[in-house]
Amino acid sequence: MGAYAIRTDILDVAVALFFGIVGYLARKFDWPIPPLLLGFILGPKLEGYLRPSLSMSGGSIAVFFTQPISLGFILLTSLLIALRFYLGKAEKTAPKQS
Repeated sequence: MGAYAIRTDILDVAVALFFGIVGYLARKFDWPIPPLLLGFILGPKLEGYLRPSLSMSGGSIAVFFTQPISLGFILLTSLLIALRFYLGKAEKTAPKQS
């Protein structure tokens, strides 16, 4: 009712319903909320900086792997993601104690 009352547009109700379903699924499957929020907030900014950098490099993504700082961040991110999957798998296979 509140989504429709602001602008009297049914699209607002559909958006509220969609994000309500997404929120329900997030709780049901125990999705962590902070990474999702970071993605929504930082995603457009990342895209805004990605375009000019690709334009300056002639469309090549190699510029991200040849600079030491960016390569370090890429490797660190890859390591953390791999570690998260490894720990998640180890947690599922570990015997439960009563």
